[in-house]
Amino acid sequence: MAFKPNEEWKELDTDTVAKELIAINKEVAKNKAYRFNVSYKSFKGHFESKVYDEQTGTVIKSDEYTYSKINGALTIQNKNFRIIVDSLKQFIKVSDPLQGSEPNFNIDDYIKSLNACKKVKRKEIGDMVAFRFELKTIRGIVTQEIYFKNDFIAKTVVYYANEHNVRENNAIKTQVVYPRMEIDIRNFEKLNDVNKEIFKADNILIFEKDKFTIKEKYKSYKFFDGRFKK
Repeated sequence: MAFKPNEEWKELDTDTVAKELIAINKEVAKNKAYRFNVSYKSFKGHFESKVYDEQTGTVIKSDEYTYSKINGALTIQNKNFRIIVDSLKQFIKVSDPLQGSEPNFNIDDYIKSLNACKKVKRKEIGDMVAFRFELKTIRGIVTQEIYFKNDFIAKTVVYYANEHNVRENNAIKTQVVYPRMEIDIRNFEKLNDVNKEIFKADNILIFEKDKFTIKEKYKSYKFFDGRFKK
């Protein structure tokens, strides 16, 4: 997706945006099981068209279960563990599963979150509606854009980080290597049923008698146990 600095956005009050976001999230919350392809693209400038780095993969979710494989990193979450296997850096990390939260449709909470923005904007592009959140902070991520298709599925999420030019000796360098990140979601598919076998990690490691045993294929990988509940 191409983003241009002169695209027109309409500024809205937080109450209006909160109500529309709640309506969208109510539709999103109906999706209990689904899969999609995803790409992460980074750029060296806010409006740079040349991709600096790209990672692609597939995500499958079913309630609290997650399977994702993005480039050389595999993530599996089941009821017991969250396991990350990085074949590029050759490590395995086990942690407690991330706990999902109940959908929140309280408008006061939405307005409170939106108060972190100096401006909230909206526009329509074909079959998509987009929101732009310009944060009050001047460091790190300063703006976020979310593009929803008419089926309430997020198509693209864009993060803009602040660019700072700094002088080192006689050279001026930018502190942020890639100040724009685009996350594109494609081929979103609702699933009626998911085979839970995909969320097992028995081919990677076995947990028994309070001990992990790494399978032979991954014996050379570094292992990290980051669980709180040991």
